[in-house]
Amino acid sequence: MSISNLIDTKLKENAIIVNIEEKTSITSILNNSIYDIKILEEGSKQILDNINIKENSYQKAYDICKNTTIYTQGNQELQIDSNDYLDEIMPTLFNIVSEVKKIVQNSPKEIEKVYITGTGSVISNIDLYFSEYLNSAKCEILKPYFLRTGLKNINIKDFIEVNSAISLALNYLGVGVSG
Repeated sequence: MSISNLIDTKLKENAIIVNIEEKTSITSILNNSIYDIKILEEGSKQILDNINIKENSYQKAYDICKNTTIYTQGNQELQIDSNDYLDEIMPTLFNIVSEVKKIVQNSPKEIEKVYITGTGSVISNIDLYFSEYLNSAKCEILKPYFLRTGLKNINIKDFIEVNSAISLALNYLGVGVSG
């Protein structure tokens, strides 16, 4: 729940935060308050477990996720040829994005943004993948709102790996979205 503290509440946007960790939490934020939290059993643990069966190493499985790029519909043939592990990754991501789509469609208010974070979000182009299914909402990787967006020397994946620690610290300090 503390992940929601990373978004800028001054923007007053209705948003969903998809935190793809061991399990996936989908937090709906409407009118700057947490409206709903849904927990999916599927998440990065399932992806890592599937890759671990082939590689026998969770570190290798994480590195494979971190170095995987999902190509959008226009590049399907590239997607199939370039990564031997997409069969272990894509079914879980599809189930997650399908559930997010249902939540967006059934929301009492229009969802303007979908933020993606957690271990699963290290997969390159995951935001574009979500965008293909969620046409009405802008999808992006969650970056802490208080960091300058023009930081050139910091890879987006570095943000992802520390989001949970930052959000818990903000929660402790009493900063962020009320629930």
